Amino acid sequence: MKLSSSAVFHFLLLCALPVVNASDCMSHSELEILALSKLQPIFSAHEARLNQVILDSGNATQCISQDMEPEVNLADVDTLFSKMWLDVFVSGQNVKSLRYTAELIFEKQVWRSTRKISNNSVISLGDVKSDWQESARLTLEERLFEEPNTQYRALRNINKDQVLTNKDVAKVKLVETGQTVLATYRSGGITIEVKARALSSGEQHDTIAVLLSNQREPVKAVVQSRMDVYVQE
Repeated sequence: MKLSSSAVFHFLLLCALPVVNASDCMSHSELEILALSKLQPIFSAHEARLNQVILDSGNATQCISQDMEPEVNLADVDTLFSKMWLDVFVSGQNVKSLRYTAELIFEKQVWRSTRKISNNSVISLGDVKSDWQESARLTLEERLFEEPNTQYRALRNINKDQVLTNKDVAKVKLVETGQTVLATYRSGGITIEVKARALSSGEQHDTIAVLLSNQREPVKAVVQSRMDVYVQE
């Protein structure tokens, strides 16, 4: 059989291409192990730990060379989910970027109560213990008890061994709503101190509303300390 000149040209071109052995390509399981290692720091920054990465097989036919370790990134790290897009980039190969659907199995750090806690009680580190819980969603706003001396107030009755969330507790402010404080204000060049009731909560230097004991209308005051506020003119 006589081949055309075009067929001969394509045959010679194929022969000239480098032959890639399957053993030179990273296996699907090896890529999952690499992704697990590469993504772990992202989860650690969220007070979580990644246990397993399961990639879809959509790009399984694409060869990623064993000697070219790829970069692995998540499409978005502000909020972590159990199902996310995962991008694999290989420098120096024809492969620019591969996108996988990834199932991420991870646990987040949680806090459990060590005793029964009544509504409105103050909670400190001595009343909770650290634990791990498998999760499908994780955000930075979920963190509790980050600072050793931070106290929280129970927003409802809490059972022993219950996992606490920001719906169960709230951080205790320097001045709490309803608290009695000493208000300092100036009137006619005279500095006056009078007891007042805080109508809102705040940290140091926050402006809150207070009701002075000798007045009927609330005024604005700047928090100075746990017991002192300065009434603005």
